[in-house]
Amino acid sequence: ITKTVTFTGAAFLGELANPTVSVFTTTGQVSVSLIVGRCTGSFTSAGGGTLVLGVVGGTSLFIGATTATGLTTTASIWASTTPNASGIASPAALKDIVIKGNVIMTVGTANITAGTLEIHCYYLPLSAGSGLS
Repeated sequence: ITKTVTFTGAAFLGELANPTVSVFTTTGQVSVSLIVGRCTGSFTSAGGGTLVLGVVGGTSLFIGATTATGLTTTASIWASTTPNASGIASPAALKDIVIKGNVIMTVGTANITAGTLEIHCYYLPLSAGSGLS
């Protein structure tokens, strides 16, 4: 499943006052086989805005605080706190994780006023009717 999020600085899309950005809704329990981000539009933040990827109740479960302006179309792979231009072995925190909470990104430090991320997630449902949407 893939979700594209465009940050604008508006509430729930990069505004620090409303920092939660919804990525996937989780129904039941799933095992995340791999989750990774790909930057398709370079990020802008005048105040050093940061971004984390996790779940409700564990906001940095997957990726800790990443300086948003490091996410560019050149350094487009978001798989750790340091965006990468060439490639990276998938860190343990991005694979084989069982979750029940919704997948979210959380803005920190300052507003993020521009940028586009694709979040790709491969998962296995652990019970009937469970999944991501």
